[in-house]
Amino acid sequence: MEDLYLYLAVLVSVVVGYKVLFGKKLKYPPGPRALPIVGHLPVLKPPLYQYFESVSKKLGPVLLFWMGKVPVLVVSSPEAFEECFTKNDVVFADRPKSMSGEHLTYDYTFLVWAPHGPIWKSLRRLTFSEIFSIKALQRSAFIREEEIRHLAGRLRKYTVNGNNSKVDMKHLFALLTSSVIMRVAAGKRHVPVADEDTKEEKRLLQQFKDLFFPIVSMTVCDFIPVMRLIGYKGIEKSMIQLAEKREVFLNALVAEVRARRAAGGKTTVGENGEGVSVIDIILNLQETDPEFYTDAIVKGIVMMMFIAGTETSTATLEWGFTLLMQHPEKMRKLQAEIDSVVGDSRFVSEADFANLPYLRAVVKETLRLYPPAPLSLPHFSNQACTVGGYDIPNGTMLFANLWAMQRDPKVWDEPDAFKPERFEEYDREGGYQYAPFGVGRRSCPGGGMGTHISCLGIGILMQCFDWGQLGMDEDMSHARGTASLSRKKPLEADFTPRTKMAGLLSQL
Repeated sequence: MEDLYLYLAVLVSVVVGYKVLFGKKLKYPPGPRALPIVGHLPVLKPPLYQYFESVSKKLGPVLLFWMGKVPVLVVSSPEAFEECFTKNDVVFADRPKSMSGEHLTYDYTFLVWAPHGPIWKSLRRLTFSEIFSIKALQRSAFIREEEIRHLAGRLRKYTVNGNNSKVDMKHLFALLTSSVIMRVAAGKRHVPVADEDTKEEKRLLQQFKDLFFPIVSMTVCDFIPVMRLIGYKGIEKSMIQLAEKREVFLNALVAEVRARRAAGGKTTVGENGEGVSVIDIILNLQETDPEFYTDAIVKGIVMMMFIAGTETSTATLEWGFTLLMQHPEKMRKLQAEIDSVVGDSRFVSEADFANLPYLRAVVKETLRLYPPAPLSLPHFSNQACTVGGYDIPNGTMLFANLWAMQRDPKVWDEPDAFKPERFEEYDREGGYQYAPFGVGRRSCPGGGMGTHISCLGIGILMQCFDWGQLGMDEDMSHARGTASLSRKKPLEADFTPRTKMAGLLSQL
């Protein structure tokens, strides 16, 4: 028996020694020098997308950081991005577990954070078929058209009433997007028309922002668990409080739809009784499959719409107007296209998009320069793989730096310049150098709706008004701690109704 133990000990030593001496040595991506235990956490500088961009310019487009003991892969080139989401799409299809996931995602049944599996597949099928499909977008087009025309009428009234001061466009765009999404989701405007330009309007909008605009993803507590135990900066407490407030708001919303159904059937979303709300659609499904379509699923889908569809579209509209007001020659070119195709006897509609290539190019160029999420939501590998010739261990978190990729001078001529014409020459959409809403199975399902809101908003408001010019010294700094890339200083604009549109505007 002793000989057997000795033999086994020698065998193990030989195997281990062989692996040490002759086994494959892993080749990890480059990265800055990491500190023990905390890794790179102390050296990370906000905003992360610009910090990662600066490091990639020195070390290359495929980087490995350590956040605590968690390996974090950051890719900043179209080639690496494509490799992650084609060859390794299934490998990186998961999301990491997190403290925010525990408290804010209804036990990970929230589509954006659901693990890759049956629940996620069912939720994605539902959202793409009933909410964000081409047919669903066509069904809800009249909502976007009504709300944007309503905003145009509101702006006209400001000029008629002699209000010559600049208008806070960020506020108006936030009202617009929240009303569009609320009508699609629950069949009502978030702020009633009667409350416009009152303190109640500001209160209701601020309540909505406080609930659904904060970005809550990964925190230091997810990378160094002891920080969670000591209640670092009250992060977990704040998450719990936010979850409770969201629950109250969403419960009331679902209860309101249920009450309408009990009183008179479906909850319509149109001014003339057309369409049904998303909550209605899911409650109908709940009747046939109550075990899956629980109230948590209903609230999670509505919350996803609020988080993914409001601030992102608000930011895109604000950046788009900022860029056009800085480049009046491009604004005039856009207005000329609209005048030629649509004229002054009716407003731009979504049916016109196919015949307005420059309008589409303006929105695409805005999304290139200011993608809604400049750093993608984190992906998580479920097995080891290779990216860019480097070994990537199992359990690696992945971020795609869309900010750097969409401003890569190797891909884009004058990458920091606003040149919508680059999208007129040929359509880059679908390529890996341009992916403002991500690609693959974890791409943003609401990208189509967001693009429709932005195209129609810019189209109608540029059709109806001439806008004051902004200097190139305009403060373009970015806000922090929000769900999307937005301006730190809200856009204030002056405008005048276009003479040729006076008759049509007077009907609003």
